[in-house]
Amino acid sequence: MSLDDAVKEMDDGVIIDVDVTPESKKLCVPCGYNQWRHSIHVKLTQKPRNGKANEQLIEHFSQLFGVGTKSIEILSGAKGSKKCLAVKGIDRHYAIKILTNSLRESE
Repeated sequence: MSLDDAVKEMDDGVIIDVDVTPESKKLCVPCGYNQWRHSIHVKLTQKPRNGKANEQLIEHFSQLFGVGTKSIEILSGAKGSKKCLAVKGIDRHYAIKILTNSLRESE
């Protein structure tokens, strides 16, 4: 499994392509890698109403990477399942390492 296509470097952080399934029975951040969409798969328990699922996504990504919620922004896909997240304050190598380790733990 290679997450290289899902995580891109930017000046002050990384951009991560995420594929979200809201209203899941179990919270799983991250829970897989979609090799066809080149994105990290995430399952959220919140409904996609009034931004609740997006809030849950940002909260759990901030915990995963050890950054504040203000360091994470949804660049695109705020109203869809395919999202593009900017995470400031980390580099690509660190992001891939954290995601890879988390995916191994969830197996």
